[in-house]
Amino acid sequence: MRNFNPKIVKFAKYLAPLWVLLGFLGSLGARRQPGDIPRSILVFDFHLIGDIVLLTPLLQAVRERYPDAHICLVAGPWAAELLAGTPWVSRYEPFEAPWVKYGQSWRGLWRCLRLLWKLRKTPWDWGIEVRGDVRQIALMFFCRVGRRIGYAFTGGQALLTDLVPDDLQRPHLLDHNRRIAEYLELMPKGAHFAPSLRLLPWEQAQAAHMETYVGFHFDASLPMRRFPLEEVERLLGRFADSSYPLLVFMPPTGATDLGHYLAQHPLHQQGRLRMWRGSLRDMVVCLSRAQHFYGMDSGPAHIAASLGVPVTVFFGPAWPERVQPIGRSVQVALRLDVPCRPCDQVHCVHQIQQYCLRGLTQQVGDPISNNKTTLVI
Repeated sequence: MRNFNPKIVKFAKYLAPLWVLLGFLGSLGARRQPGDIPRSILVFDFHLIGDIVLLTPLLQAVRERYPDAHICLVAGPWAAELLAGTPWVSRYEPFEAPWVKYGQSWRGLWRCLRLLWKLRKTPWDWGIEVRGDVRQIALMFFCRVGRRIGYAFTGGQALLTDLVPDDLQRPHLLDHNRRIAEYLELMPKGAHFAPSLRLLPWEQAQAAHMETYVGFHFDASLPMRRFPLEEVERLLGRFADSSYPLLVFMPPTGATDLGHYLAQHPLHQQGRLRMWRGSLRDMVVCLSRAQHFYGMDSGPAHIAASLGVPVTVFFGPAWPERVQPIGRSVQVALRLDVPCRPCDQVHCVHQIQQYCLRGLTQQVGDPISNNKTTLVI
């Protein structure tokens, strides 16, 4: 899996003298020493739902180490909903980065400038950037942050006051977050460090009245990660004689081929299969009651795993080593005979359309299996 955009790395390398100059000028105005107790902490993670789920143990470690600090998380608008049941963040600053949510044109630049204008009003003691992305490092630098902590995978090392060491031998995002926590001495080495989401008390009461079920999510943000309808048919067919209620989590808006297909499915017409739509927060509550969850390489699988639900996740055009869900029972289904992996996840270049996702449902073991890992060849 290619973790970093080579074009960004090349561009950042050309601008290395600028980073050095800016870093020198920034050091002249440093306000606090690395050993000082931070009163205000800025955390950057602009990426998607699964990334925020994987960020939760770092946020928890920062809060437990510095319970009186004002912690601001700059992330997509989904972060506030995901973390609603947790005490780890004092303030959310919603931001959809143009390099994460495409198609913003000049609005993306305007949003970056507006973010800087808002964040510069607060003198931040610490800033933590977890992705090693030079664009995010530069934004953090211009936000009046005294101690700037992170990786420099794509460049911009001179803009950081603390470069967290990482040899990239363990590429999972959770491992990167753990190294930051250990570098800042937020917890002992080897301490428990796993994603977790929590329900508010009234949500727990609401969930207690829900029946348990087997959940499915066949959609994803990129087209090549969506399950082919033939595989949907095979997987649902394995539950034809099961007594478990079946619940399919649907895209939030719009009619899809999947929706039309499921509406005609015999299990739906029998009343045994339901299609679910709701808010992200409602999804968190509902997923907490799943007996088992079958999903794609996307946010709902991470949510379910963080809630302790056994998960089977189907990987197609991407390798799982960097982004697979982490939980007490996570089963990964993956074809190994895919020469074109990884791809752009938008256009299939294999002679068999979506070959990487075909045949996976026949290899994941019995329904409601608790196996840790399945590799499909």
